[in-house]
Amino acid sequence: MASVKSHSKVVSIGRTPLVHPLDPLSPAEVSVAVATVRAAGATPELRDAMRFIEVSLNEPPKDVVALADAYFFPPYQHSVYIPPPPNPLLPPSKAFPPPPSSTHPASTSSSLSPSSLVASPSASSPSPKASVLRLPPREARLVTWNKLTNQTAVWVVELAEVHASLRGGHHRGRVKSSHVMEDVQPPMDAVEYAECEAAVKAHPPFQEAMRRRGVDDMELVMVDAWCVGYFSEADHPSRRLAKPIVFCRCPSDCSLDNGYARPVEGIYVTVDMQTMAIIKCEDQELIPLPPPDPLRNYTPGADRGGVDRSDLKPIKIEQPDGPSFRVAGYAVEWQKWSFRVGFTPKEGLVLHSLAYDDGSSGRRGIAHRLSFCEMVVPYGDPNDPHYRKNAFDAGEDGLGKNAHSLKKGCDCLGLIRYFDAHMSNFIGGVETIENVVCMHEEDHGMLWKHVDWRSGHAEVRRSRRLVLSFVCTVANYE
Repeated sequence: MASVKSHSKVVSIGRTPLVHPLDPLSPAEVSVAVATVRAAGATPELRDAMRFIEVSLNEPPKDVVALADAYFFPPYQHSVYIPPPPNPLLPPSKAFPPPPSSTHPASTSSSLSPSSLVASPSASSPSPKASVLRLPPREARLVTWNKLTNQTAVWVVELAEVHASLRGGHHRGRVKSSHVMEDVQPPMDAVEYAECEAAVKAHPPFQEAMRRRGVDDMELVMVDAWCVGYFSEADHPSRRLAKPIVFCRCPSDCSLDNGYARPVEGIYVTVDMQTMAIIKCEDQELIPLPPPDPLRNYTPGADRGGVDRSDLKPIKIEQPDGPSFRVAGYAVEWQKWSFRVGFTPKEGLVLHSLAYDDGSSGRRGIAHRLSFCEMVVPYGDPNDPHYRKNAFDAGEDGLGKNAHSLKKGCDCLGLIRYFDAHMSNFIGGVETIENVVCMHEEDHGMLWKHVDWRSGHAEVRRSRRLVLSFVCTVANYE
């Protein structure tokens, strides 16, 4: 049995200090993966020019996950005997007995090699030292872009020795595979967006075009780099190109003015994102800017010449006995449901190994993996330049990379369990988004009710929901 610990009314399931193969990469693993790939560069110049687009867990096969789940989810350890951690408060004679043998699919259908799991010599009386869970090494998958060569590469790094320092070893990884992907471009990064905006705003022909529209202060101008798409051979992905969309804030005292309410049209710009050179800048049509309108701002009513509503009284969510979910690292159990929480730079929140305890039938798998694989936003306006605005928010920008920290009381209510995310930035440093995922329960009203009109007996059930949330902002929308 797993020990149960309680902290701030959120129950944690105590386990041995092992890393589940689906746990997101730790900061140490991200750092080692980046250092391993950078060290593989042929020259110092190539190493310095490496840009890290995505560093995430290279998820293992299903059979590895099934075996690990049989250990990490205590109620379903039917046939894999893993001795519990030693308890110094108990004499050896009080050690937990092994669970009864069973034909659980997690151990009978796995295609792992025999060395992956050292089983006890006897199913009826296993030795506490004979059963050891041995999983394949964790791996990281990296997508890099080289600013010097304009090459995109995909790497797989084995992280077998990242945790070796606990045993007196060293932190290092091993490149398991790498290949260059021809004629493709990986997602752009916020660093590139900032460099693109600076390059466009410093371009004299662009400044002249803005002056024609009555704008002299370049600080008011917003330049958003958009993927060029593929409308002709000039847009071939062998080059890293962007066609920015331009907006302009109002010259006011409010620094929070919503510039996206004032698009600048008639100016067409193309930027080489590798060199930040302006390939094209044409002022084809003088279209007046929209007039200022403070009601378009996303600020409190007083800042917009209006008022905020005051007819709603405060509402409090209370759970005096704590929430109904239990958490062990990234593993969650709620009612008869169980799953693991993951997070990637591209997709954001990922749910793994979603299963339901189906009574005597045992643990029934519902979904191996659930995620937001893509969010496509076709603007649908046939006019130039809007016809090419067809955003792929996950693939081109990254839902996880653009996620932000959630705040208690605003983003989530009630008793909350937060999860952090660790990822690489553009130059290979490790960044952590704290509280990027929040989990809480909510009362969703009445689920069903029935009244027996003869006896007057009534039955009613409330609807309880478990909610996992993350929020990302991609330019002008969430």
